[in-house]
Formats: sequence, structure tokens, C-alpha cells
Amino acid sequence: MLSRRFPLARLQRFDFRAYPAHVARVDTCAWKPVAIDETIRRRGESVLWLDAATIIHSPLEEAFAAIARDGVLTLVGQSPVVRWCHPRTLDLMNVPEEDRQKSCRIGGVVGFDGDNAIVRSLVASWRDAALNPGILDPPGAHRGNHRWDQALLTNLLYAFEREHGLVLQDDEVDISSIHPVRWVSTRNVVPTWIPLTADPLVRAFYATYKHVDRMLLRVR
Repeated sequence: MLSRRFPLARLQRFDFRAYPAHVARVDTCAWKPVAIDETIRRRGESVLWLDAATIIHSPLEEAFAAIARDGVLTLVGQSPVVRWCHPRTLDLMNVPEEDRQKSCRIGGVVGFDGDNAIVRSLVASWRDAALNPGILDPPGAHRGNHRWDQALLTNLLYAFEREHGLVLQDDEVDISSIHPVRWVSTRNVVPTWIPLTADPLVRAFYATYKHVDRMLLRVR
């Protein structure tokens, strides 16, 4: 279906068998940084990662311009790092206290410049951390206190900002934000039982929900 709708698209199967067993546990998303790293190594080009629940509202020039300018594209969430990263992971990654209080960086929309050596090192570090189950998924980690791939990426982004001068944007993701970026909408999760014919209704629901959420935030 994707090939018919997007004739220039190339689909590639991910080989879970080539990696440690925990990578096949899809909910912890260890495969995501591995897939991004594979793509950058193979093609050496800029990569824009969009989770499946993402809707693009406008052409992507703005996103790729940010990647070309700063080396990365990263959106800010509203919660501190310590809220969505397990304490064991924070300790194993030697995250300083000041970084633990900074805002999370979203893992569902992120871009990397494959020609930038510092960025390639960042992605490789993200991959290596994800391949270590003790760092990725420490005992006691669950969706209520840990966001796996996103937590690792957030910690590394702030480390690379501090140690290598990486530039991180302040644009906010459209989750509990009064002024989010407008070119993309995230977390438009659709249950598998909803038919494709209901797509306009699902889009209208999420658009209305997020608009009301922004209005309520402004009132508060």
C-alpha cells in the first residue's frame, strides 16, 4: 500500500536476528536507534525520524533546514528528564543533576545530519546505549516512569550539548504546549480495529482535542 501511494518510497525489513534478543521486544524501541544508525552509516545522509502516530501538516523544508543548520532536529516536551527516565538509567549514564531537571526531548520526531561527525557519534552512542539492556530497561522500569529510547536520547543530547557544543532548538512538541510547532502533529494513535475509511474523523478528533487542550492551557 505504501509503495503504491509513494512510488519513490523504499521499504527495508529490519533484521532483528542480527541483534541481542532484547531488541526484538518492540515496546522498548531498542530497534529505533539501531535502525537510524544503520541508515546513516549506509547512506550518509540526513535522517528525519517520524513515529507512526505522526501527521505532517506542511512541507518538510523547515525540518531539514534545522537539521542542516544545527546538525540535529529536536523538540522539547513539558516534563523534566527525571520524570521520564528511570533513576538507574540516570546513574548508569552519569547524568548530572542539572540535566535531570531540564525538559525531556521527544523521541518521536527527531532529525540527524549524517554528514556531521559529532552527530554520527551521538547516534552511535544512542545505539550502543539501546543495545545495553541494563541501561535501556533497568529493573522496575515501565511506561509510567521511563520512556526507553527517548530517555536515552534526551540524556545524550544534553551531554553532547555540554561537551561538544551541539545546538538544541527550543521548539515545543504539541503535547501540553501553548505554542507548539505547527508543521507536525504527534501521538495521533489509532487503534488497529478502526478502519482506514474513518481517517478523516480520527484526524478531526485529534485536531479538536489538541486545540481545546491549548485553549485550556492558555486560560490557566
